[in-house]
Amino acid sequence: MGDENMSRNTAIHFQKASMYYMLAEYHKYSNPELHVKYYYKHFNHLKKATQGFRSNAWLPQSFQTFPGRLRFLHACLDAPDADVYLNGMRIFQNAATMTAGEFLSLPEGQYQLDIYPSGKMIQTIVSGKVTITTGKLVTAAVAGHTDNPRLVVLTDDSYIPAGESKIRFVHLSPDAPSFDIAVKQGDIVFPNLSYRKATDYLGIMPMTIDLEVRMAGTSDVVLDLEQARFYPDKAYSIYLTGYAGKGPGIKPLILHP
Repeated sequence: MGDENMSRNTAIHFQKASMYYMLAEYHKYSNPELHVKYYYKHFNHLKKATQGFRSNAWLPQSFQTFPGRLRFLHACLDAPDADVYLNGMRIFQNAATMTAGEFLSLPEGQYQLDIYPSGKMIQTIVSGKVTITTGKLVTAAVAGHTDNPRLVVLTDDSYIPAGESKIRFVHLSPDAPSFDIAVKQGDIVFPNLSYRKATDYLGIMPMTIDLEVRMAGTSDVVLDLEQARFYPDKAYSIYLTGYAGKGPGIKPLILHP
Protein backbone atom coordinates (compact mmCIF):
# COMPACT_ATOMS: atom_id res chain seq x y z
CA MET A 1 0.00 0.00 0.00
CA GLY A 2 2.84 2.39 0.85
CA ASP A 3 4.55 1.85 -2.53
CA GLU A 4 1.26 2.41 -4.37
CA ASN A 5 0.64 5.65 -2.49
CA MET A 6 4.18 6.86 -3.27
CA SER A 7 3.85 6.14 -7.00
CA ARG A 8 0.38 7.78 -7.03
CA ASN A 9 1.74 10.87 -5.30
CA THR A 10 4.61 11.04 -7.77
CA ALA A 11 2.19 10.99 -10.71
CA ILE A 12 0.08 13.74 -9.08
CA HIS A 13 3.16 15.95 -8.60
CA PHE A 14 4.14 15.51 -12.26
CA GLN A 15 0.61 16.43 -13.38
CA LYS A 16 0.62 19.55 -11.25
CA ALA A 17 4.15 20.48 -12.38
CA SER A 18 3.00 20.25 -16.01
CA MET A 19 -0.11 22.36 -15.34
CA TYR A 20 1.82 25.09 -13.53
CA TYR A 21 4.51 25.14 -16.24
CA MET A 22 1.85 25.84 -18.89
CA LEU A 23 0.34 28.59 -16.74
CA ALA A 24 3.78 30.12 -16.18
CA GLU A 25 4.48 30.11 -19.92
CA TYR A 26 1.08 31.65 -20.66
CA HIS A 27 1.80 34.61 -18.36
CA LYS A 28 5.51 34.88 -19.22
CA TYR A 29 5.23 38.23 -21.03
CA SER A 30 1.76 39.51 -20.12
CA ASN A 31 2.04 39.23 -16.34
CA PRO A 32 5.54 38.68 -14.91
CA GLU A 33 4.24 38.37 -11.34
CA LEU A 34 1.92 35.49 -12.25
CA HIS A 35 4.69 33.96 -14.35
CA VAL A 36 7.01 33.86 -11.32
CA LYS A 37 4.24 32.60 -9.04
CA TYR A 38 3.28 29.70 -11.32
CA TYR A 39 6.84 28.86 -12.20
CA TYR A 40 7.69 28.59 -8.51
CA LYS A 41 4.77 26.15 -8.07
CA HIS A 42 5.94 24.19 -11.14
CA PHE A 43 9.45 23.97 -9.74
CA ASN A 44 8.30 22.76 -6.33
CA HIS A 45 6.06 20.00 -7.71
CA LEU A 46 8.69 18.87 -10.20
CA LYS A 47 11.27 18.71 -7.43
CA LYS A 48 8.94 16.60 -5.27
CA ALA A 49 8.15 14.30 -8.18
CA THR A 50 11.75 13.68 -9.19
CA GLN A 51 13.43 13.44 -5.80
CA GLY A 52 12.57 9.75 -5.54
CA PHE A 53 13.36 8.99 -9.16
CA ARG A 54 17.12 9.40 -8.75
CA SER A 55 17.04 6.13 -6.88
CA ASN A 56 13.95 4.11 -7.71
CA ALA A 57 14.66 1.11 -5.50
CA TRP A 58 11.49 1.96 -3.55
CA LEU A 59 9.32 1.32 -6.60
CA PRO A 60 7.31 -1.91 -6.74
CA GLN A 61 8.47 -4.40 -9.38
CA SER A 62 5.50 -3.67 -11.63
CA PHE A 63 6.44 0.04 -11.64
CA GLN A 64 10.21 -0.20 -12.15
CA THR A 65 9.90 -0.28 -15.95
CA PHE A 66 7.86 2.96 -15.93
CA PRO A 67 10.52 5.67 -16.21
CA GLY A 68 12.65 6.42 -19.20
CA ARG A 69 16.16 7.65 -18.44
CA LEU A 70 18.14 10.64 -19.69
CA ARG A 71 21.79 11.64 -19.38
CA PHE A 72 23.68 14.66 -20.70
CA LEU A 73 27.02 14.59 -22.53
CA HIS A 74 29.09 17.75 -23.03
CA ALA A 75 31.16 17.09 -26.14
CA CYS A 76 31.71 20.65 -27.42
CA LEU A 77 35.39 21.14 -26.61
CA ASP A 78 35.60 24.91 -27.00
CA ALA A 79 32.35 25.65 -25.16
CA PRO A 80 32.29 26.66 -21.47
CA ASP A 81 31.10 24.43 -18.66
CA ALA A 82 27.34 24.08 -18.83
CA ASP A 83 24.19 24.06 -16.70
CA VAL A 84 21.42 21.85 -18.06
CA TYR A 85 17.75 22.67 -17.58
CA LEU A 86 14.80 20.38 -18.23
CA ASN A 87 11.44 22.15 -18.50
CA GLY A 88 13.03 25.07 -16.70
CA MET A 89 14.47 23.02 -13.83
CA ARG A 90 18.23 22.64 -13.49
CA ILE A 91 19.15 18.94 -13.56
CA PHE A 92 22.94 19.16 -14.09
CA GLN A 93 25.31 21.91 -12.94
CA ASN A 94 28.81 22.85 -14.10
CA ALA A 95 29.03 20.03 -16.64
CA ALA A 96 32.59 20.09 -17.99
CA THR A 97 33.54 19.27 -21.55
CA MET A 98 34.19 15.60 -22.30
CA THR A 99 32.06 14.51 -19.36
CA ALA A 100 28.67 12.81 -19.06
CA GLY A 101 26.22 12.91 -16.18
CA GLU A 102 24.43 10.01 -14.57
CA PHE A 103 21.13 8.82 -16.01
CA LEU A 104 18.12 10.65 -14.58
CA SER A 105 14.85 8.69 -14.45
CA LEU A 106 11.84 10.49 -15.96
CA PRO A 107 8.26 9.65 -16.91
CA GLU A 108 7.35 9.29 -20.55
CA GLY A 109 6.79 12.54 -22.44
CA GLN A 110 8.39 15.38 -24.39
CA TYR A 111 10.69 17.77 -22.54
CA GLN A 112 12.32 21.11 -23.29
CA LEU A 113 16.09 20.87 -22.85
CA ASP A 114 18.07 24.11 -22.47
CA ILE A 115 21.84 24.22 -22.04
CA TYR A 116 23.38 27.44 -20.67
CA PRO A 117 26.92 28.50 -19.82
CA SER A 118 27.41 27.73 -16.12
CA GLY A 119 25.88 30.40 -13.92
CA LYS A 120 24.66 32.49 -16.88
CA MET A 121 21.02 31.82 -17.60
CA ILE A 122 20.82 34.50 -20.29
CA GLN A 123 21.43 32.92 -23.67
CA THR A 124 21.48 29.20 -24.31
CA ILE A 125 24.37 27.33 -25.86
CA VAL A 126 21.77 25.12 -27.52
CA SER A 127 18.14 24.11 -26.93
CA GLY A 128 15.85 21.40 -28.19
CA LYS A 129 13.09 18.92 -27.51
CA VAL A 130 13.81 15.49 -26.05
CA THR A 131 11.29 12.66 -26.08
CA ILE A 132 11.43 10.17 -23.22
CA THR A 133 9.87 6.76 -23.78
CA THR A 134 9.03 4.21 -21.12
CA GLY A 135 11.92 1.83 -20.49
CA LYS A 136 14.30 3.58 -22.93
CA LEU A 137 17.69 5.18 -22.30
CA VAL A 138 18.49 8.49 -24.01
CA THR A 139 21.73 10.46 -24.28
CA ALA A 140 21.48 14.15 -25.16
CA ALA A 141 24.85 15.47 -26.31
CA VAL A 142 25.93 18.99 -27.21
CA ALA A 143 28.53 18.92 -29.99
CA GLY A 144 30.03 21.12 -32.68
CA HIS A 145 31.74 24.51 -32.74
CA THR A 146 30.71 27.22 -30.28
CA ASP A 147 29.43 29.30 -33.21
CA ASN A 148 27.21 26.41 -34.37
CA PRO A 149 26.57 23.97 -31.52
CA ARG A 150 24.18 21.13 -32.15
CA LEU A 151 22.07 18.95 -29.89
CA VAL A 152 22.46 15.27 -30.73
CA VAL A 153 19.90 12.91 -29.19
CA LEU A 154 20.65 9.19 -29.22
CA THR A 155 18.85 6.11 -27.94
CA ASP A 156 21.04 3.77 -25.91
CA ASP A 157 20.57 0.02 -25.56
CA SER A 158 21.77 -1.73 -22.43
CA TYR A 159 20.55 -5.25 -23.30
CA ILE A 160 23.42 -7.74 -23.74
CA PRO A 161 23.16 -11.53 -24.05
CA ALA A 162 24.78 -13.16 -21.02
CA GLY A 163 28.56 -13.34 -21.27
CA GLU A 164 28.76 -11.21 -24.42
CA SER A 165 29.66 -7.59 -25.14
CA LYS A 166 28.60 -5.05 -27.74
CA ILE A 167 30.01 -1.83 -29.17
CA ARG A 168 29.00 1.13 -31.30
CA PHE A 169 30.68 4.36 -32.43
CA VAL A 170 29.30 7.92 -32.49
CA HIS A 171 30.80 10.67 -34.68
CA LEU A 172 30.85 14.05 -32.89
CA SER A 173 33.86 15.72 -34.53
CA PRO A 174 32.47 18.80 -36.33
CA ASP A 175 35.32 19.40 -38.79
CA ALA A 176 35.91 15.78 -39.79
CA PRO A 177 34.51 13.96 -42.80
CA SER A 178 33.01 10.51 -42.47
CA PHE A 179 34.99 7.81 -40.68
CA ASP A 180 35.69 4.14 -41.25
CA ILE A 181 36.29 2.14 -38.08
CA ALA A 182 38.48 -0.87 -38.75
CA VAL A 183 40.63 -3.55 -37.22
CA LYS A 184 44.18 -2.19 -37.17
CA GLN A 185 45.65 -2.68 -40.67
CA GLY A 186 42.67 -4.90 -41.41
CA ASP A 187 39.02 -5.01 -42.42
CA ILE A 188 36.54 -2.20 -41.91
CA VAL A 189 33.97 -2.96 -39.22
CA PHE A 190 31.86 0.21 -39.37
CA PRO A 191 32.03 1.99 -42.76
CA ASN A 192 31.29 5.61 -43.62
CA LEU A 193 30.16 6.97 -40.24
CA SER A 194 29.06 10.57 -40.76
CA TYR A 195 28.94 13.52 -38.35
CA ARG A 196 26.23 13.40 -35.66
CA LYS A 197 25.41 9.81 -36.50
CA ALA A 198 25.88 6.56 -34.58
CA THR A 199 26.56 3.07 -35.86
CA ASP A 200 24.32 0.20 -34.87
CA TYR A 201 25.50 -1.83 -31.91
CA LEU A 202 27.65 -4.80 -32.86
CA GLY A 203 27.54 -7.85 -30.61
CA ILE A 204 30.98 -9.34 -29.97
CA MET A 205 32.62 -11.84 -27.70
CA PRO A 206 34.65 -10.21 -24.91
CA MET A 207 38.12 -9.49 -26.26
CA THR A 208 41.12 -7.22 -26.46
CA ILE A 209 41.70 -5.88 -29.96
CA ASP A 210 43.55 -3.14 -31.85
CA LEU A 211 41.20 -0.82 -33.72
CA GLU A 212 41.74 2.33 -35.74
CA VAL A 213 39.64 5.20 -37.04
CA ARG A 214 40.32 6.21 -40.64
CA MET A 215 39.11 8.93 -42.93
CA ALA A 216 36.37 7.18 -44.89
CA GLY A 217 37.52 5.55 -48.09
CA THR A 218 41.21 6.07 -47.32
CA SER A 219 44.01 4.47 -45.32
CA ASP A 220 44.62 7.71 -43.37
CA VAL A 221 44.41 6.88 -39.65
CA VAL A 222 43.21 9.69 -37.37
CA LEU A 223 42.95 7.67 -34.15
CA ASP A 224 44.55 4.48 -32.90
CA LEU A 225 42.59 2.44 -30.37
CA GLU A 226 45.26 -0.03 -29.39
CA GLN A 227 44.53 -2.79 -26.90
CA ALA A 228 40.86 -1.83 -26.73
CA ARG A 229 39.43 -4.18 -24.13
CA PHE A 230 35.77 -5.13 -24.10
CA TYR A 231 34.49 -6.96 -21.04
CA PRO A 232 31.60 -9.43 -20.77
CA ASP A 233 28.13 -8.15 -19.96
CA LYS A 234 28.99 -4.57 -20.95
CA ALA A 235 27.79 -2.32 -23.77
CA TYR A 236 30.12 0.39 -25.09
CA SER A 237 29.40 3.65 -26.91
CA ILE A 238 32.65 5.13 -28.19
CA TYR A 239 32.20 8.83 -28.96
CA LEU A 240 34.68 10.32 -31.41
CA THR A 241 35.12 13.95 -30.36
CA GLY A 242 37.63 16.74 -30.90
CA TYR A 243 38.88 18.17 -34.18
CA ALA A 244 40.53 16.53 -37.16
CA GLY A 245 42.16 19.74 -38.39
CA LYS A 246 43.58 21.15 -35.13
CA GLY A 247 44.49 20.19 -31.59
CA PRO A 248 43.80 18.13 -29.67
CA GLY A 249 42.90 15.89 -32.61
CA ILE A 250 40.26 13.17 -32.50
CA LYS A 251 39.64 11.97 -28.95
CA PRO A 252 37.59 8.96 -27.82
CA LEU A 253 35.11 9.11 -24.96
CA ILE A 254 33.72 5.75 -23.82
CA LEU A 255 30.34 5.50 -22.12
CA HIS A 256 28.17 2.60 -21.01
CA PRO A 257 25.95 1.63 -22.74
